[in-house]
Amino acid sequence: MPIAVEARGDFLRLSQRSIAPEKVLGERFPYLFDIDRNALHEGKNIGELVFTSGDICRKVRLTLIAGAQERRSAAGQNRANEPREGRHMLRYRSAYALFLLSGKREQLGEAEAALREAERDKELDAQRAALLSAELLAARGNTTRAQQYLALLDGSFSGSVSHSAERQKLVLADSLRSLLSGDEQRKVRASERVERELMQNGDAELLPLLLLLDPTYPEVRAAKWDKLLKLCYRKGSRSVYLYALLAKGLREHKEPLTVLGPDTFAAIRFLLREQAMTKPLARRVAALATATDSWDQAAMRVLRAVYEKLPQQELLGSLCARGAAPRRA
Repeated sequence: MPIAVEARGDFLRLSQRSIAPEKVLGERFPYLFDIDRNALHEGKNIGELVFTSGDICRKVRLTLIAGAQERRSAAGQNRANEPREGRHMLRYRSAYALFLLSGKREQLGEAEAALREAERDKELDAQRAALLSAELLAARGNTTRAQQYLALLDGSFSGSVSHSAERQKLVLADSLRSLLSGDEQRKVRASERVERELMQNGDAELLPLLLLLDPTYPEVRAAKWDKLLKLCYRKGSRSVYLYALLAKGLREHKEPLTVLGPDTFAAIRFLLREQAMTKPLARRVAALATATDSWDQAAMRVLRAVYEKLPQQELLGSLCARGAAPRRA
């Protein structure tokens, strides 16, 4: 009977999930696994490798102690995850992100126009262009045209793929087919698969797809949704979709803002850039900023930008006390 392998711990990455029994008979078997440094937190990181075959279960407990140096060493990897694309693709992403933030359907039209320009200028391959077009049409509710785009890809994907970009295409294609099938059970299974992909890889590019499959997910499963967003950020995803959805939660007061962390500052930067900052949110940011003794330079730049956009007397006093007075109008 095959031996199933399970990892318990966000920082553990398995080399294989099943081991043939003949490989371990009569000799020591070296099982390899990786450590995801982006998933480490300072202090003790505790996890387990669980090996199961029939009624037999063996656990190997792992403890990894990480300090600030290990967290800093992952910063270069985080930057490497940022998409580097042409100007039309960046315009497409920006428009789609604003649709996720605001729900305004005219942003979908802007995204479609940008995608056509990107395909014309060879900024993406035909497969990906068809998939993204089908996704936008599904978001618009035009299922017939979306199915036509997917029909062009029949037979393009087969089996499992290991390359992350190709795997993302496969997940997107399969999930869109489930969405457009009208079969609720297929949609549920597809949303569960996308959720697993997000939990395992932290690929925030799949977040819009999860919302298409289950629009009620952020409300019905609010705690899990918040965990997914923060996990994607912690694992190094720097997708504009992640920033937009983090910002949406802040604007809609899904949870009272009680702490200013790196993911919060990322969402605030997005709101400032898109001229979407609100006065209630600026007041909450000001209250939290004045209650904290020190901020790093990046945080101070964000706080100064908040003041310049929506002046708050308390925030001005805090900035002046730290020698970071905003520019005068």
